[in-house]
Amino acid sequence: MMLKFRDAVPLLLLVVCLGCGESGGAADDTVGPVWVTEAEHQFGDAPEQDVFFIVPYVRSNLARDHVLVLDGGTATVSAWSPDGVLRFTVGGPGQGPGEFVSAQDLFVETDGTFWVREGTGSRFTHFAGDGALLGTVRGVDAALGYQGFGVILAWPHDGGYQGFPQVSADVEAGRVGLPPVDRQPVIRVRRSDAGQWDQPEPLLWLDVSNRMHVMELADGSPLFGRQWFSDADRVLFELDAAVVMRLKGEPGAVELLETNVAGDTVWHRRLRLEPRRLTARMVEELVDGAVEELAPALSSPESPMRVSREQLREMYRDALHTPEYLPAAERHVLTASGEVWIKTTERSDTLRVYYVVGRDNLDEPPRRVLLPESLMVHDAPGTHVWGIWRDSMDRPHVVGRRLVRMDGFVEEAPAR
Repeated sequence: MMLKFRDAVPLLLLVVCLGCGESGGAADDTVGPVWVTEAEHQFGDAPEQDVFFIVPYVRSNLARDHVLVLDGGTATVSAWSPDGVLRFTVGGPGQGPGEFVSAQDLFVETDGTFWVREGTGSRFTHFAGDGALLGTVRGVDAALGYQGFGVILAWPHDGGYQGFPQVSADVEAGRVGLPPVDRQPVIRVRRSDAGQWDQPEPLLWLDVSNRMHVMELADGSPLFGRQWFSDADRVLFELDAAVVMRLKGEPGAVELLETNVAGDTVWHRRLRLEPRRLTARMVEELVDGAVEELAPALSSPESPMRVSREQLREMYRDALHTPEYLPAAERHVLTASGEVWIKTTERSDTLRVYYVVGRDNLDEPPRRVLLPESLMVHDAPGTHVWGIWRDSMDRPHVVGRRLVRMDGFVEEAPAR
């Protein structure tokens, strides 16, 4: 399907200079102001109220002035004041109304209502801002497929869904007698008036080459992982929106585009960041860490596939994708403020550099935000950045850090 670009949306090429070397800075005349953060909110789970965090995911609810925490490990969603006062919980394990079999994702609408997606999109449960159950929408079932693959669905909108085929690791790696899968579509699916699934339609194609790290063990069995220096396309979904981040092309390039369920490209923007070379030291540090993690299972005398540490090192390095330049970004985050936060490979002392672009303003230069490396960013509602920080015992804490504009800032703020 040919994508339709709206005439009013220009293809914007924004040149952003980040300086030279492995940790260069941004030129003042090419980006917006620099921002840092101050610690303000932090709270853990509430065992005394039977609320626990195992794998928490945080989203802001601006309409209700609280944050929601989805925890797939406990199949619950809890609502908290920014200061950590528990307001309510919904969910729990089960198949009944308002219960979850496999809670995977959370989306908050502007009116404060929120959705929980289960599994591969098998069911979507809608709640009011105060936690009252509003209804359930059934999603993917065994009758839905795309070219022999199952389908993962995102949020329902106006009778339609976006999603993508569910391709197993061995198929993607080309280990089943077929070529490796290096392209994957974002698809649109609708139900007919009779409730039957229409044939899925590709909306756009993702380049997923260099995404998988496949290490073949001594007995020929594969060990699958992700490529740490991957430049594969990435996609995130919201209601009626798929936002793709593309990293291939010239070194330092980041391309963003959003398409809706109708198949229209809503906006399209390109950033050009200063290329950063992948050094031999970076590669060796990564390989060293991987060997330390894998060696207890693969290099111990008890292992049936025992390999020496040096063999393990060679196997891991041989399967590693090592481009000349680092991919310009590692991940992107869609926030409640209508922005895209791009986590780059750039560091400033102990802080990680993010660039922030608005989805509704293509003319505004990106903001440069410096964040502690230990913070996994989940959302940013405008004044704060929310995410997860794990302590020395690997216990997750919900953290909210206030954004502070630093005109003429000297980059010496400490990390958490």
